[in-house]
Amino acid sequence: MTTVHKLDDDFYVDTYTLIAIHSSLDSYRLAYFLNRSLDVQLKRLQYDLKLGEGSEFSLYEAYDRSTEVLWNLLTNKCGVTVVHEGGIPDMFGTPGSITYSYVLPEFPKVDHLLKIDDGEGSFSKAQEVIRIIKQIPQVITAYELDIDQLKSKNNLIFLTNA
Repeated sequence: MTTVHKLDDDFYVDTYTLIAIHSSLDSYRLAYFLNRSLDVQLKRLQYDLKLGEGSEFSLYEAYDRSTEVLWNLLTNKCGVTVVHEGGIPDMFGTPGSITYSYVLPEFPKVDHLLKIDDGEGSFSKAQEVIRIIKQIPQVITAYELDIDQLKSKNNLIFLTNA
């Protein structure tokens, strides 16, 4: 009798809360308002999240030592200019077209993602954080995403406190 063992390909345990933010604000402005509203210290990291060729997503991080909570803010959308064949401009004078890539392609209308990792699972104050974010005048809406339903959640693995 032969025993068959099957490995689960999902080795990463999801211990964070993910908040989708709809806003036309640039990420640095949103980080500023989040810092003021939530009393965190989000700072731009020296590197960006790179997914695919030419896709770079700005990334901000804050770690609260007293509560041991890691905050990450990143843009969900990145425009990459694709140069036309031969570098010849089209009839409108543009040398290329813009294609967009997303951290979470299943949510193309989400502008920013706020990941809150307390290392224990769902962040207990998520609804309060969402209420505060919605009060920022330039924010259209904010809501929690169900990370178990995300197809591309592996794009967020790099944002760990491990």
